[in-house]
Amino acid sequence: MERPWVKISVAQNEKTLTLRVHDNGQGIPKGFEKKIFSMFFRGNEKSQGSGLGLFILNSAVERLKGSVSVESEAGRGSIFTVVLPV
Repeated sequence: MERPWVKISVAQNEKTLTLRVHDNGQGIPKGFEKKIFSMFFRGNEKSQGSGLGLFILNSAVERLKGSVSVESEAGRGSIFTVVLPV
């Protein structure tokens, strides 16, 4: 099994600030990508989280007129991208 890792990158241009968080974790199964930003959503019964973290992130980013997106593959990890206006 590969050692767990997280990579964080930031880029800025004249109009936006982009933050990316990339990991090699368990990933998100197809069809769940939109649901993960819903309040109290947990991917499975074994999840120990409250289901609020990504909901709060998405709400805060929307208030700042930005966006959050995810690219993921089950078993291969995820890339979360936050784009904020400058």
